[in-house]
Amino acid sequence: MTDIGKKPLVSIIITSYNRARWIGDAIQSALQQDYENFEVIVSDNCSDDNTADVIKPLLSDSRVKYFRNDINVGMLPNFKLAIETRAIGDYFVILNSDDLLPDAGFISKAVALVQRYPSANFVKGRCKNLYEATGKEEDAAAGNLFDQEFRRGMDVFLSYSGKEDLSWAGILINRVVFNSLHVFDNNYTAIDVGSNLMLMLLGDVGLINGACYTFRVHGSNAHIQTSAQHCINNFLMITKPYEMALAQGNIDKGQLDKWKHCFLMNLIKDNLTQLYIGKRDAYRQLRNYIIENYPNEYIELTNRIKWKVFLLLYAQPLIGKTFIKLIFGK
Repeated sequence: MTDIGKKPLVSIIITSYNRARWIGDAIQSALQQDYENFEVIVSDNCSDDNTADVIKPLLSDSRVKYFRNDINVGMLPNFKLAIETRAIGDYFVILNSDDLLPDAGFISKAVALVQRYPSANFVKGRCKNLYEATGKEEDAAAGNLFDQEFRRGMDVFLSYSGKEDLSWAGILINRVVFNSLHVFDNNYTAIDVGSNLMLMLLGDVGLINGACYTFRVHGSNAHIQTSAQHCINNFLMITKPYEMALAQGNIDKGQLDKWKHCFLMNLIKDNLTQLYIGKRDAYRQLRNYIIENYPNEYIELTNRIKWKVFLLLYAQPLIGKTFIKLIFGK
């Protein structure tokens, strides 16, 4: 797929359903990339708003390729179609239809890194959140991950605890290696984190210490529309990479078990917290699943003083939210 001056083709993939309000801005931010050899793949999941009307004027740019599904196939199948069938690039970048690429040099920088470090299966840049209600921007959690432009995949894998951003936001991925993982055979929404962890087990990581992606936060974000089953499915983002690492045999099992436990504790706490505040029935469903499948982790969490205080504060969610706002101003 490489042609222009031997620069690899990069597919910027935008999947969408009823995002006419934002998708035009997303495509425009993609087209502002200064890299010479890219395509923009728009995979519309049978939207019934005016998405097609918004996109139509942008099709005058030959780099934009618009596909509309005859039926809504679901979020993950739409990603699968876009990445495996519709895109033809050597590498791909995911851009959510309501988000932005704020750095016009992102792809140029990312391609330069994979050419400098051929063992890198992906390049990840920093992300920032844009809160639509207030217009406020803030950096996403990253720790010290971006202090170096290159890290061994195994090192990043073992240091990941579920707290840092390891989504597909601000990332350029080797499409051939990614497709070899067959990640869409598994049904879990956090397939981005799970696949990135598996890519680290097969290669290394390039890093860009600058904001490469803007995540627009609003009430319709897919990750906000969660359920107990959604959370349960997402435990696969830990178990699948864990099983892969065990099969490879390159990491001491004790070290791997410690990694899994730390990741599990953070995922369990975060998911139960979210559901306890907003969806009490879903919280009880998830809690019962955790008690049955991860009893030791559940006991460890419920023995923590901070967790007991949290449950007490949010026994009545409105009171808890008001108290936190008064104390912390947020």
